[in-house]
Amino acid sequence: SAPTPITTQGGSVSYAVTQTVDGCESTKNTLIVTVQTTPKPVVGRTTVELCQNQTTTALEATGTSLKWYLPDGSSVAQAPTPATTNPTQQSGDAYAVTQTINGCESERNTIRVFVQSTPGLSLSGTATVNLGQDAFLRLSFTGVGPFTYRLSDGTTGTATKDTIVSVLPIQTTTYQVVTITNKCGTGNPATGVSAVVLVNIPRITTLALSLSAPCAGDLISANFSTQGSFNTGNMFQLQMARVETDSSRIRFVDLPAGQASAGSASGFVPVSTTAGTYLVRVKATNPKIPILGSNSPTVITVRAKPTATLTGSSSIYAGETAKLSVAFTGDGPWSFAYADTLTIPVAPQPVTTSLNPYTIEVRPLKNAAYRVQSVSNGCGNGSVTGAVLVIVQPLLGIEDPVLAGLITVYPVPASGFITVEIAPELLKTGPATLTLTDATGRMLWQQETREAKTPVSLQNAGAGAYFVRVKIGEKQAVRRIMKL
Repeated sequence: SAPTPITTQGGSVSYAVTQTVDGCESTKNTLIVTVQTTPKPVVGRTTVELCQNQTTTALEATGTSLKWYLPDGSSVAQAPTPATTNPTQQSGDAYAVTQTINGCESERNTIRVFVQSTPGLSLSGTATVNLGQDAFLRLSFTGVGPFTYRLSDGTTGTATKDTIVSVLPIQTTTYQVVTITNKCGTGNPATGVSAVVLVNIPRITTLALSLSAPCAGDLISANFSTQGSFNTGNMFQLQMARVETDSSRIRFVDLPAGQASAGSASGFVPVSTTAGTYLVRVKATNPKIPILGSNSPTVITVRAKPTATLTGSSSIYAGETAKLSVAFTGDGPWSFAYADTLTIPVAPQPVTTSLNPYTIEVRPLKNAAYRVQSVSNGCGNGSVTGAVLVIVQPLLGIEDPVLAGLITVYPVPASGFITVEIAPELLKTGPATLTLTDATGRMLWQQETREAKTPVSLQNAGAGAYFVRVKIGEKQAVRRIMKL
């Protein structure tokens, strides 16, 4: 039988034929069949992505005598413009193009057109959780990703396909889609679709305290009751806050060394806590979201440990008394001890008093450094500060009893001037030498006089104690004055 040439491949194929007459076969007559090839036309893109309702242009290809095939199988001579009214299926619409050269049509070159719609998103995943537990929502998208979304609680994210997200609601919450976008723009969330997460919130009731007036540093305890379930890893802890007239300024702090067992929590009042009234409550750590209990009906009054601060005069004349003052904090009565630390061995002097401040009178024979050694009250031992160095100024000489009633210095205290008055009978034996010194013994002024009254200027002297020495012959007297 005569063969039919195959045209699926280009090239030349030789065929031969003979005939047989009276049993004799002729020589072969050769026929060469040449199948001509035509290349596919060149297209700019084999995949075209468009958005729904987007304005677009005709498809493009380069070749001779182009012929276009539409998705429905029909053909046209002009390059078609894809419609974008409706989204395409997942595989897209297939357009094809050929070219014809020397009467031979090429194979088809396919262009797939995808018309993508704006996205949609719906939620599912209604659940019930304890406060502090994650809930999970399923996001179901329509359209082509990647997608960007925002939920009604502020949760945002991106996804390329349906996904599950976790949320941590602090109360029963209804979740809805607020926005959903992809590269074709902003879509419409599924109308009326939402997911509700029911949140069970446990509660703590802090009960009355047995101790209402603890000291700073004391251990306090509070019983409490609970309702509902707490998450794994939960611990109960005691908190306290200073009472404020403005409730917005109340700040609770965790008490150190907190411990809880069988409905009771305890903790130490910090040693640094100032005296005052405080609120107390129990807190559950409830991992991720703590639970704050109600305030105890007992408002505690914290009593502070005491402090003692020593102050006083720093310079006296030999034989005079120095007054020291001890000021306390915390509740009285206070017990304290003080001592001259320059005296060896140190001999603390114990005192118990309810006076604040408390005055101590000392009369050291030489320079002394006084310190409070310890202080305590009903809350225990406290802290002490301050030291007073008392400098004892020696007399400039031994006063002669003969001069005692015959020499007067006035006014005392003085502001600008003093007058030294000497009985006239003393000056008959010779002149008097007047000397003014400060509390350290430094001479500020000296003058010899035979006058019964001699003015002395204190204009250039600072406020404080000074000494006037009057010497007549071998006799002398010293007067102490104060400059204001």
